[in-house]
Amino acid sequence: LETIGDCYIAVTNLVEKQDEDHAIRMARFALGLLAACRETLVCEEQPELGFVQMRCGFDTGPLVGAIVGTRHKKYTIFGNTVNTA
Repeated sequence: LETIGDCYIAVTNLVEKQDEDHAIRMARFALGLLAACRETLVCEEQPELGFVQMRCGFDTGPLVGAIVGTRHKKYTIFGNTVNTA
């Protein structure tokens, strides 16, 4: 959805009610991302640079989305759910 500093924010399914296991599915997805990072070199030609590093955070709950800006319009989300994640 957007970046804030070194953080990329993504959201899923803003339209329909989530299944009761959505938090478990998101946690499994985050763990899979972290596992993939531990196997992915930053640069294959320079393995001394090490592996991709990532931090994951997630939360579920209400949020508000809106288009902001006048010259460079963008869609963004607001709310404690975003801040907590």
